[in-house]
Amino acid sequence: MWLEQPVERLEEYALLRNPDLREGIYNARIAQQETRRTLLKLFPGLSFNYGVKHSNDDYLIHQNWNEAGAQISFNLFGLLSAPAQMRLADAGVSLANQRRMATQMAVLSQLHIARLQYANTARQFQRADAIAGVDTRIASHIANQAEAQKQSALDRISQQSTAVLSQLRRYQALSNAQAAASRLQATLGMEPSITGSSSMPLDQLTSAVGQSLQAWNRGQLPAIEGGQ
Repeated sequence: MWLEQPVERLEEYALLRNPDLREGIYNARIAQQETRRTLLKLFPGLSFNYGVKHSNDDYLIHQNWNEAGAQISFNLFGLLSAPAQMRLADAGVSLANQRRMATQMAVLSQLHIARLQYANTARQFQRADAIAGVDTRIASHIANQAEAQKQSALDRISQQSTAVLSQLRRYQALSNAQAAASRLQATLGMEPSITGSSSMPLDQLTSAVGQSLQAWNRGQLPAIEGGQ
C-alpha cells in the first residue's frame, strides 16, 4: 500500500501535484510577466494616422487629398525611473522564487510528517482491531459458559462491556487512520476533483467521490499529465 511506496517517488509526486506549490509556480510566472511589462513600458510610443481630407475652398487646386503621419513619443519620467522599476521587478521575481523554494521545503516536511502519522495510526488500528477481535471472542466464550452455568451473569456483563469498549477504541483508531490518510492525500495533491458538486444529488456525489478515490484505494500513484 502507501507505506510500501518509495519515499523518493512520493516526494517527486508531491512536488508536482501539491496545490500550494502550483500556486507558488504561478506567482513566479506572474512576477516574470511583470518584469516584461516593465521593460515594454520603457519603449517609446509610436502611432500612425491616415485620413481623407476634403475642402469646399474654390481657390484650392485639389479639393480632395489624403493625409498620413507618424508620431513617436518618449516618457521622460519613465526613462528616469527605469532603473528603480527594473530593480523592483527583479526583486519581485527573486521573492517569488524564494517563496516557492520555502514552500517546497514545507511540502516535503509535511509529506514526511503525514507519512509517519499515517504509519503510526495504521499500526494503532491494527492493534485495536486485534484486541477488539480477541475481546469479542472472549465475550462470546463467557456468554456460552454463563448459559451453561459455568460463569456468573456478572462475568458475562463485564466481558461484554470490555468488548464494547474495545470496539469503540477500534472505531476511534480507524477514524484517526482515515484522518491521517486524508492529510497524506492532500499533501500529495490527490484531492477529489469533481465538477458541479454543488448541484449534484448525494448519491451521485458519493459515487463520484468513490470513483475519484480509486487510485488511492489501490495504493497507486496515478500518472501525471506531462510527467513521467
